[in-house]
Amino acid sequence: MDNWDLVADVTKGDVEIFIGLDPETVDKGGHIWSASTTQGRNLRIGVKTTDRDFHLATYYFVYIRSISLTNAELTLKLEQERRVEFVGNNHDYVFSLKHPEYLDTEMP
Repeated sequence: MDNWDLVADVTKGDVEIFIGLDPETVDKGGHIWSASTTQGRNLRIGVKTTDRDFHLATYYFVYIRSISLTNAELTLKLEQERRVEFVGNNHDYVFSLKHPEYLDTEMP
């Protein structure tokens, strides 16, 4: 698992977003992460794997609440930061295979 961000692009209204482990209490103070935003602004909740509240193999529940007098409209997406790290083993760039019959003989 890599770091991830929950991103909300709010086009109408004001919203609060809560992320927690228990769907029954996530909106009642039992959340781990939260953020709020106003119309036309992006909301981003970043979670790193080094966060002490982050757990592997866990379901997280998201609760979204409109805090304006009108209905809210938003686009919600989850972005995951994928890291690829190079692990060298001295055989990464050069690969050679000698034919058992011809060995070092050059063929035209």
